[in-house]
Amino acid sequence: MNLLPVPELLSAKLMRNNARLRVLAEVANSFAITTDYNELCDKIANTASDLIGDGCMLTLTDENNKVLVNVASSHRDSEMRVVYKNYLKKIKVSTIDSSAISAQVIRSGELKYADVNPEDLVAKADDNLKALVAKLNVHSYAVVPIRVHGKIIGTLSLVRSAAGRSYEPEDISLLQDLAARGGLAIENLRLYNDLEARVNDRTHDLEIVNKELESFSYSVAHDLRSPLRSIDGYSQTVLQDKGEQLDDEAKELLNKISASAKRMNRLIDDLLNLSQVTRTEIVKQKVNLSELAEDIIFSLKETNPSRQVKINIQPNVFAMGDVQLLEIALTNLLSNAWKFTKKNNTACIEFGSFRRHTQMVYYVKDNGVGFDQAYSNKLFHAFQRLHDSQEFEGTGVGLAITQRVIHRHRGTIWAESTLNEGATFYFTL
Repeated sequence: MNLLPVPELLSAKLMRNNARLRVLAEVANSFAITTDYNELCDKIANTASDLIGDGCMLTLTDENNKVLVNVASSHRDSEMRVVYKNYLKKIKVSTIDSSAISAQVIRSGELKYADVNPEDLVAKADDNLKALVAKLNVHSYAVVPIRVHGKIIGTLSLVRSAAGRSYEPEDISLLQDLAARGGLAIENLRLYNDLEARVNDRTHDLEIVNKELESFSYSVAHDLRSPLRSIDGYSQTVLQDKGEQLDDEAKELLNKISASAKRMNRLIDDLLNLSQVTRTEIVKQKVNLSELAEDIIFSLKETNPSRQVKINIQPNVFAMGDVQLLEIALTNLLSNAWKFTKKNNTACIEFGSFRRHTQMVYYVKDNGVGFDQAYSNKLFHAFQRLHDSQEFEGTGVGLAITQRVIHRHRGTIWAESTLNEGATFYFTL
C-alpha cells in the first residue's frame, strides 16, 4: 500500500479545506442575495443535493414548533427530482410523536446518519408515509438540525438510493455548514419580509391618514376663506359707501381689517402649499434651472417694472428633479431676493451653480438687507421671520416650503449672510 508522505497529506487536506471554504462562501453569498422565500428554500435543497447527494429535503417547523413541513426537495437525478417534488411537497409530520427521523432530530436536537435496509425503514415509518418511504428506496440517510441563534427551526435531510454509498464524516460536516448558512438566510429573509409587511401596512395607514388630513385641510381652508372674504368685502363696502362720513382713524382701522383679512387668506394658501409639497409625487426629469430662473425674474419684473435690478443668471444650469417642485423652490428664493433688495438702489440678484467635490451646489445670491447669521437656524421653520412684516411683506412659510422641496429631492439647503450685506442660499439635489 502506497502512503503519501505527511507533508503531502497535509497539503492535500489543506487544498480540500480551501476548496470547501470557497464553495461555502459562494453558497452563503448565493443564499444571502435571494429575496424570494420559495426560491431560497429551493436553492438550499438543490445545493445540498448537488454538493453531497443524492436526494434532499428541507423541512421547517410551524410557528408553534408542533408540525414539521417539507418546504423544498431536490435530487441529482432529473426523474427522481420530479418524484421528490411531487410526492414530498408540503408533507407534514408531528414534531411531538412522529417516528420520522426528521421529527426525532427536532426533538433531540442531535444529528442522525446511518446505512439502513429500505424495508426496515418502511416498517418503522408512520402509516401515512410508508408508501412514500418505499418509493424513495433509502439505503443511507443523514439528517441535521437547522439552528438559528440557538433555536431549531427545521432539518436538512439527505438520502442515497443505492447500497454501498455511505455518508462520511466529511459529508456530515459539509451538510451541517450548509444547514447553518441556509438557516441564517431563511431567518434573515423572514425578518426582512416581516419588516417589509410592517412597512407596507404602515405606509397604507399613513396614506389613509394623509388623505383624511388633505380633505380636512381643504375643508378648513374653505370654511376659513368664506368669513375672511366677508370681512374684507364688508370693510371695502363701508369704505366706499360711508367713507365720507368716517374720520381718518376709522378709515385706517377698516384698511387694517381689510389688509389683515388678505394676509390671512395668503397664509391659508401658503399652508395648503406647504401641505401639498409634502404629499406631491415626485416625477424626476432633466430640468433647466436657468430657464426657470429667467421666467421667474421676468414675472417679478412685470409686478414692479420701475425697479432697476441687475440680474446675473448662469446659463445652462441643469438638475435632475421634479420641474414643478423645483419651480416652487426657485420662485420662493428669487422672490425673497427681489423683496429684500427693494431698498437697495444698486440691487443685484444672482443665480448659478458650482461643483463641490462630487456634488453640484446651486445658489441664489443677493445684496439686500441680509440677516444675522446667529439666527440662521430659524430661517426654514414655518412662521419664523427675521424681519418686520410691516417692512417686508410675507407669511413666513416660503422658506419652509423650499426646504421641504429640497429634502424631498434628498438634498440639503443652507444660507450664509451678514446683516445689511446680502444673503446667499445654497442647495443640493
